[in-house]
Amino acid sequence: MLILLAATAHATAWVLHADDPRRVERAARLVERTTDMLPEPMDRYAQCVVLEEPPVRLERRVARRLGRPVEERRDCDVAWFPLGRGWIGMLIEPPATALDELLDAAALPYVEVRRPSDATLPIRMCVAQAALRHPMALADHLSSEGVSVRAVYEVGGCSRRM
Repeated sequence: MLILLAATAHATAWVLHADDPRRVERAARLVERTTDMLPEPMDRYAQCVVLEEPPVRLERRVARRLGRPVEERRDCDVAWFPLGRGWIGMLIEPPATALDELLDAAALPYVEVRRPSDATLPIRMCVAQAALRHPMALADHLSSEGVSVRAVYEVGGCSRRM
């Protein structure tokens, strides 16, 4: 099982996030034209792109288009969650049919599970860190019951909504 704690050091992904979807689209087009990398849409207000050592000048140009600094992340998987601390974000390999039953049995005070419409993409799950004795305890329990946990991150919340 791969275990990662969210960190901005050695980031290889940029989150293009803004209040206005037009700003996000303009920034994404700039990145695509300049680097030939195609940003991955997350929702109307955010896209993620993996870059290898992007030029500082490009970062400033993209930040101007977004109206805020670029958010650097380790990868696009963790980019689905907001930057910060206090929550545990998990990526779970589909189909994870037993996940709902296992979470019900765990009786956690708050768990958010998001299943993408594309059944091949990982399931995103978020739980308050205060509800867990140890962040890896839940991941270990799920894995022992046959639910494959791809990664565990410490994040700032369950949703990127501003």
